[in-house]
Amino acid sequence: MRKLGLIAAAAGLAVSGSVVKADFVITSNRQLNAATIASGPNAGSYDLVSFTVTNNGLNSTGTTLTSVEMALYAPTSIASGPFAGTYANNGMLIGVGDGSKTGLPATTADVFASNATNNNSWIADNTSPFNLKGTAVGGVLLLGGNPTTTAEVAPNSQTFNNNDKVAGIHGFIFAPPPPTPQDATTGVYFAQALVPHNDPVELLNPVPGRTFAPNSGIFSPGAGSFSATNNSTSPFINGVVPEPTSLALVGIGAAGLLARRRRTA
Repeated sequence: MRKLGLIAAAAGLAVSGSVVKADFVITSNRQLNAATIASGPNAGSYDLVSFTVTNNGLNSTGTTLTSVEMALYAPTSIASGPFAGTYANNGMLIGVGDGSKTGLPATTADVFASNATNNNSWIADNTSPFNLKGTAVGGVLLLGGNPTTTAEVAPNSQTFNNNDKVAGIHGFIFAPPPPTPQDATTGVYFAQALVPHNDPVELLNPVPGRTFAPNSGIFSPGAGSFSATNNSTSPFINGVVPEPTSLALVGIGAAGLLARRRRTA
């Protein structure tokens, strides 16, 4: 079962969507123009896309969550569908550690939001009581990479800086032993991405043999099979499509231009 919807807020400040796959409901929200980089190679306006997951209790999985393995990807082109197009400057801004929390060096990509001041892109449990505090398998996909053919690199594989841009991030968060499942009745805020204004973000689903994060998109419940195959997301993209009013204005303009050409012919 899958449903997908996009909702534009009345003020035009957010775009949301949701997808249902088996036992979990994933919801995304886009805050338009949430941040501005004033100078440098990545200067511009950026949207903040956040993701929440809720266990709907189907298939005897309860209403809890014990782990998430997820990858976020910022595609530079989409061949078909409502978000088809080229996004040449797409990429996710990342933050780095500051050495003051969990010993993360200031030159390491902070894929797990261990730095409390990291408001860029990450995968983490951001919902109290923060049970999914275990982390592993973190990595980034550098710009220009293809998630099918290119492998991620370790967060400390090179010197990273705040507001560097990458093509993808991957991480595994879990409740450490003894497992204390996260109550997901209201949803767990598990990931966010800071991308150029109106550019898309994709949640990658499990694809055997894919080089970048082949097992991403797995949500494990507090009951039932720990890694049941039906607990994965379908491919899901949060993007921005032209509003109907904008399309109508384009149509009116084209009709007016055609009428003008006819009068002058």
